[in-house]
Amino acid sequence: MRLSTKMCLAFSALGFVPVVALAQPAAGLRLHLRADQIPGATNGSLVSTWPDLSGNGNNATAAGTDRPTFQTNVVNGSPAVHFDGTDQLAIPAIDLTGTTGVDLFIVYRTSTTASNTLFENSTNYNTSTTAFGIGDNDLTCPNCLGGVTVNLRGNVGYNQISAAQRITSFKLVEGLFNKALTSGEAQLRIGGVPIARASATFDANNTNAFGNNPSFIGNRAGLTSGGLIGDIVQILLYDRILSAAERQQIEQEVASRLGADVSLAVELSSFTGRSAAGRVELSWATSSETDNAGFAVLRDGIEIAGFRSTSSLVGQGTTAQTHRYGFTDGAVVPGRTYSYRLRSTDRSGEIHDYPAAVSVSVVEATANPTLPVEFTLHPASPNPFNPTTTIRFDLPEAATVSVQVFNSLGQLVTSPALNRSFSAGAASAVTLDGAGLSSGVYLVRMTAVGSSGHVYQQAQRVLLAK
Repeated sequence: MRLSTKMCLAFSALGFVPVVALAQPAAGLRLHLRADQIPGATNGSLVSTWPDLSGNGNNATAAGTDRPTFQTNVVNGSPAVHFDGTDQLAIPAIDLTGTTGVDLFIVYRTSTTASNTLFENSTNYNTSTTAFGIGDNDLTCPNCLGGVTVNLRGNVGYNQISAAQRITSFKLVEGLFNKALTSGEAQLRIGGVPIARASATFDANNTNAFGNNPSFIGNRAGLTSGGLIGDIVQILLYDRILSAAERQQIEQEVASRLGADVSLAVELSSFTGRSAAGRVELSWATSSETDNAGFAVLRDGIEIAGFRSTSSLVGQGTTAQTHRYGFTDGAVVPGRTYSYRLRSTDRSGEIHDYPAAVSVSVVEATANPTLPVEFTLHPASPNPFNPTTTIRFDLPEAATVSVQVFNSLGQLVTSPALNRSFSAGAASAVTLDGAGLSSGVYLVRMTAVGSSGHVYQQAQRVLLAK
């Protein structure tokens, strides 16, 4: 199974890019509108009813002349619903009474720098204390979130997107409305580039509960002008705040169905864990990496180690080669079960959480005087050295070992051992010969793939002084 992150939603003009589709999370889904699921619609036809796919019967409807139109082949062959600035669809009251959080996703494109209301839940946005919505326009505001407004009641201002960004690409935007907080979050992807998640301050009415309000698409409640000029492909509304893994699941489904250009920062080919000697040993492998600074390990949702302080978690930057990683968690209690996840950070600082989790039940350590209880890379001796030094290590199980040496530029300069087989035991060793190298500091990285499939990796620096 191949796991991935950094799903860039760039809707390519080159056609459909096939990837595996995932269904959206079902729990808490109150509204689901998709333009390709409007029965009987033809290019240019008026949309009177946009059926709700959530099973709750929250169909979006319109009558008269202020109806949007159905447009075919808008995104790689997929249709969209087009709004001309006066069009509006209304949705019956969705009872969110007692809800503490709402998560709203919209796939859309705007065609003007004017005001664009995408979605609003209220009876009157200016006075309703339970209103929330997402808008997109070029008005200045104190709470701009990289391109869209995430409002919770009141006119706190719409956010800015440049005309070029607005007109040229579709975007997937997520608005989070959490009544337990005094601030909200938005994540916007413009032209396939994820914008960092940002926050905005809600007004004082954030303490009010969600209500039983109608919703409006394309314009604000009671208005017939100043609305969205653009296209909407899909809307998802949840009565809870989704997890990072569930958000990524939605991104993957949208990318798959609409033919997005899927760019993977890190592609995992495996992620495993086991209990050994009263500890938890994790191992994973990547089949490719793009601009990867490194990994962090999360135990039960809390980060316990990261690449900035743990050398074995440092990434490979950009590579199409397979690389293996390992981490040992010694701060665990025998008899308990822990859940582990991975997080990567690219060199621009963007963080990517992986949905896959590994559960490990910790077993009490048992003594074996003949074998080491853990993998250990001992300090090179001598160090500094000229021209040779010995790299010693302990193996708790038989393993295939590679020892690679890199210069200060990160270039591989020599491999004292490459996929050599070693038996379990203490004080195994290889010799680093620096006769052909220049004086300087080198990084020695050792990777051992145990007979159980577990991966051990450690690194150290040595100084060649000629």
